[in-house]
Order: sequence, then structure tokens, then C-alpha cells
Amino acid sequence: MKYALAMRYARRIASEFDLVVGSYGECPIPTKHGIQYINVPIFSEASEFLRYLNTAHDGFLRSHLRPVYVRASRWLSGWSLKDVTAKRTLVNSLWTADVVQQLYGISGVIVAPATDVNLGPSSQDWTNWIDRELGFVMLGRIHPSKRLELGIQIIQQVRKHGHDVNLHIIGRGDDHYVKKLKQLIVRLEYVHLHLNMQRPELEQLVAKQKFGLHACEFEHYGIAAAEMQALGCVVFAPDFAGQREVVANAGQRYVNLDDAVKKICELLENPNRCKQISDEALQRGHEISTRTFEEQIGAIFAGQLEN
Repeated sequence: MKYALAMRYARRIASEFDLVVGSYGECPIPTKHGIQYINVPIFSEASEFLRYLNTAHDGFLRSHLRPVYVRASRWLSGWSLKDVTAKRTLVNSLWTADVVQQLYGISGVIVAPATDVNLGPSSQDWTNWIDRELGFVMLGRIHPSKRLELGIQIIQQVRKHGHDVNLHIIGRGDDHYVKKLKQLIVRLEYVHLHLNMQRPELEQLVAKQKFGLHACEFEHYGIAAAEMQALGCVVFAPDFAGQREVVANAGQRYVNLDDAVKKICELLENPNRCKQISDEALQRGHEISTRTFEEQIGAIFAGQLEN
């Protein structure tokens, strides 16, 4: 709704500018030159598309009121399907492109977000694979939709299979959910919660661990998974949505708890393969640099203004 209100205001001043760019969701602002970068469609009230916003974790009342909320937000934004479909559309993943095509019939240009990490193999604080801890990292926003409880269950089961692994949960979130999470892990000495870390310390901690773990079901791209890979971690993620494109190896993607435990244990028992995957992921993680992303976006902007 905040986005809808911002667009309602932007409609009044859009004619003063040569180019209007929406960088969050659909951008229903009438303009001669317009671009929308859609991370995931947010203005559909259909249940099959709402679930991609991970609304199942909003609670019974909020999830059932969501269609009404969407309709109200559409009204506030001055919604027009014509203005949405007329825009040059960019998306963050092949999966998002498919969702946008299904919903609006728009062919989106895929421009993957940059993997923006400061720490690299040439950095003084970088930890080589052989010196890393047998630990897992869950990185990102601390919210029920990230399914951190599933990540903890996975690590518990992996430990029962004889692997002495630790889990580091790194991020920031609302006090209520953080309190619940603290209660859950209070007796689990192998699970560590790191809140509100500064970026340099955060990257150093991630780069000291061998593995990354992601659990959010519908990640539209998976920037946290991409960052962990760029920091040298072998990342495991659900076999759904945009993160399938970030975690390219099918042996690192899982569909449920048992599948995750099986695949993690298989790789833990093959350390040479883990090192190889880490090297490959590290290379891939640095291919999409901030400079590359900016050049792609800049060329698209320039081309739109020339039309």
C-alpha cells in the first residue's frame, strides 16, 4: 500500500520527466517512456499468484484479507492494466518472467540482480575452503516466510546422521519473531543467532563457513543464496521459484526435509566434490557484478529514451 500511495503521487508529476522507472512491482503510471522492473507481481488477487508472495505465513486472518488489500491498493495507485502492459518490462529471473507472462501476457527481459559482496579470494579477511568451519549459514531477513524452523530441523537431522555441523542464522527481523526464534534454539548449542551485524563482519562470518542453507519456498530470485555463493559457500536451497536459477546444481536443491538431509549428507561425505562446487559457485557469483548490472540497465534506459 505504501508503494501504491507513492505511485498515486508520482502520477501527478510523471509528465515532468523524460523517463519513469518502477523498480519494485508493476508500475501503472501513464507515461511516454516507462520501464518497470518486476521482482514479483504484487497486484494480483488470484490465490495462485498471491502464494508467490509467501502469504501463507501471514496468519489466517491476514492471508484471507489479502485480496481485499490488493484491490484497495490498486484503487489507491490508479491501477490501469493498459498502462502496465504498455511498459518495457524487466524481471529478475526466468521464473519471474514466466509468472509475469502468465498474469499479463508480457515478455519480460531478464536482468539478474548484481551479487554485491566486498569480500573475495584476494581479500585479507578471506578464508580458504580448507580452513573453513563445518558450518552452515542462513542469511537474510528473519521472517516466518524464510522458514528458519525448517533450516533448524534440517541441521538437527544432519547431525543425527553423524555430521558435527553448526548453524549460523544471520539477519535482522521484527522483535516478536526473533523472540520466538530465541526460545526455539535456547537449548541447541550448535545454532547461533547473529542479529544486526555490520556488513564487513557479516561477510567475514559467512566466508568462514563451508555451507549455506536457504529455506524460503518462493524466492523470486534469491539474492541471499547468491551472496553466500559469492562468499564461497556451497548453498542448498528449495527446488522452487527463482532460486533454482541461482543454485544451478540439482544436487543442492531439495523438495522437503528428508530430501534436504539426504543431499546434504551425500555432499558432506564427498569433501572433494564440495571444494569443486565452491570454486564453481564462487566464479559464477562474481560474474554478475554491480558494474555489469549497471551497464545492462543503463543501455536499456538509453534505448528507451531514443524511441
